[in-house]
Amino acid sequence: MVLFLLNVSYVYAQEFPFTGIVNVEKANIRAGQDESFETLGVFKKGDKVTVVEKSFSWYRVKLPENVKCYVNRKLVNFLRDGIGEINGNHVNIRARKDLNSSVIGQLNKLTKVQLLETLDDWYAISPVEGTYGWVYVDFVDFHSKETAPPRVVQLPTKNIYTLRRQEEARRQAEEERLRAEEEKIKVFLKGTVKLISQTSNENIRHQITTDDGQTFYLMGYRSVLDSFLDQCVQIEGLPQNEMSLDYPVLLIIKVLLVI
Repeated sequence: MVLFLLNVSYVYAQEFPFTGIVNVEKANIRAGQDESFETLGVFKKGDKVTVVEKSFSWYRVKLPENVKCYVNRKLVNFLRDGIGEINGNHVNIRARKDLNSSVIGQLNKLTKVQLLETLDDWYAISPVEGTYGWVYVDFVDFHSKETAPPRVVQLPTKNIYTLRRQEEARRQAEEERLRAEEEKIKVFLKGTVKLISQTSNENIRHQITTDDGQTFYLMGYRSVLDSFLDQCVQIEGLPQNEMSLDYPVLLIIKVLLVI
């Protein structure tokens, strides 16, 4: 009987797109399916790459974010915040700032791009959906049928009042969260305030002993606590994580005289 062993990863790898993983220390990303084409960047061992097709012994791959691409400035309208917008259809994205360099993708009108540099008549841009390079097939192993979502460049919100409202809403939400956390750990007790000579923490000079014999160190304004010495008070406070002290510590929020 003859057994036929099927290379499963090879079969999967022919179903595009897929996520591959680089298996060599350094894999050059070329602008075309030959080593004579420009080098766009480098993948390192273990990098994940989205493979979109195969041509002979080369894979066509999405470019990583650290690669620079180039587009003629006349074909981009500058918006703001480092964002530009393509103003024509089938606009060539090139490997170099040169009309004779390789075309590595095309973009259509209204596509937004991240502008990295202004170089004479060219913009250097971050790779977007539709820009590709080529890697030698033997340098990439099949990893998964799941691929990264498309890259979309969006213009940040300009309305300063919208941003302020969003920031205020975040601040209020954080304050509410902190208040809720404080309410969970607040301590309420009644007892007599006493002056103590000294502790390892110079901010603690008072303590309170409750009617049932519990003792707590008090942290707060010294002048305020001095006015309640040897008197019965009701305390509202937050426990503090003080180390190497004889008694637990409360940060005073409110003190009321008990008459």
